[in-house]
Amino acid sequence: MTSIIHFLCRPRILSKALAASFLFNVATAAIAGDLTVGEYQKYRDEPRIESYLSGVSQGIHYANSLLKLERKPRLYCPPDKLSLNVENVYQMIDATLKSKPTLPKTSSITGIILINLQQTFPCK
Repeated sequence: MTSIIHFLCRPRILSKALAASFLFNVATAAIAGDLTVGEYQKYRDEPRIESYLSGVSQGIHYANSLLKLERKPRLYCPPDKLSLNVENVYQMIDATLKSKPTLPKTSSITGIILINLQQTFPCK
């Protein structure tokens, strides 16, 4: 088991694993279509929304980790010890929708999550 972990943690292998995971999450989102503000508001409390938000936030996190690993500019720069969970994502979205009630119902929830992460954890 240890040899597998060492193998996967090599930068090139980890980079490919993160890329594959990110592409899987993006492909899943593309098949399902991006969740809109209107759909989020209508179905917010359904388990599939929690699964969707978890997948999107993991995909964004993996993309950001891959950029960091490749020493490229990241999407956002959270503290090292921070671990976001799906409840944090719900709070971000709900706060945005409360502060911007005129946001079009066709706006992307994925975009809202990414913009919130970039505003909360800007790279300096």
